[in-house]
Amino acid sequence: MRRTITSAMILIALLGVGWWFLSRHGTIKREGRTMNPSIAKYVDYVSTEPRLAVRFQIPKGWGVQREQGKVERYHQIRIRGPRNQEDTYTCYLSVRASPLQSYGGKFGSVEELVSNYKSHLFQDPQILVQHPVKVAGIAAQELLVSFTIPPLHQPGLKAIPIPVKTRSCFFERSPYLYELIYSADAREFERYVEAFERLVRTLRFK
Repeated sequence: MRRTITSAMILIALLGVGWWFLSRHGTIKREGRTMNPSIAKYVDYVSTEPRLAVRFQIPKGWGVQREQGKVERYHQIRIRGPRNQEDTYTCYLSVRASPLQSYGGKFGSVEELVSNYKSHLFQDPQILVQHPVKVAGIAAQELLVSFTIPPLHQPGLKAIPIPVKTRSCFFERSPYLYELIYSADAREFERYVEAFERLVRTLRFK
């Protein structure tokens, strides 16, 4: 009897250690979805820019900066995440609004915007996925692309190529064209992709 109780206690202890290891080093399933523990906590972000009147959720602790085009007219929120292992690239999310051509912008449609985006990728671009989706109930185009940033010979930067993967959604909500983007080192892309999915899923217009 005593041996049975001892064996049961050892089994419970081993299960506890196993759960601790998975929660620290693996992934945790919650609500039927695999979550990365490093970004399991999200916070609401509400834009104070009237020309980018949106709200969505972002990983807690990621930095937020607001940007405005000086030549091309746009307003953008960039959310900066962790650096990659080689310390050559910072993953990020961004939400950008630019006026339609009829309102003083550069592009007259989503198709024009997507075409311009694809034509300005770095070397060895590959369109991995392009299909229609919906964002906040609005028809959109989603792209998954990969490319390589060539070695940049500049002080303070490591002169090595950087493989990058980017997932984006493009849509129109007059008077603006919108771009939602997630970009990361291709080798670490899956680590933070759920942050982009959360942003898209929670995006609302004020």
